[in-house]
Amino acid sequence: MPTIEIFCGGQSSASAFSEMPFAVWSSPSKVSHRAKFQKDFDALDGVLYHLGNAKFVDTEGVFFGSDLVTFEHPALLRFEPSMVAGIRKVFSVLLDESPKKRLLFTTDCQSGPDHTLRADPMPVDRFWELHDESSLVWHCAYLVHGPQTSS
Repeated sequence: MPTIEIFCGGQSSASAFSEMPFAVWSSPSKVSHRAKFQKDFDALDGVLYHLGNAKFVDTEGVFFGSDLVTFEHPALLRFEPSMVAGIRKVFSVLLDESPKKRLLFTTDCQSGPDHTLRADPMPVDRFWELHDESSLVWHCAYLVHGPQTSS
């Protein structure tokens, strides 16, 4: 089952997400549902968010996001079209609320390889271009930053 997590860099308190077509859990203690990227989260200051199936909105324990993604190609990550607007909204809110304007987006799938990848940092627009081109991969950490602002 897939795990989809977003770490909001520098955030001191969790944002609330309601009326999403999926569940969003926050973890100020930064505990990942899988260990593959835990060291990355431990090295950062902020809040970890878990995205999961809508049925997990009011539950505790098991949590995964299989309804958020398609499995057209086993190595490529692509969100279900009905979920894209909500996931974009989460990215937008978290980038706005991140003092560092940075997110660490991670994916893992239970049936995947043991190794992990770390992509080069990229602007959020590039992340969505890669998504739309079906070029995002599972088991990868993507450091995403907001638009550059002039001082």
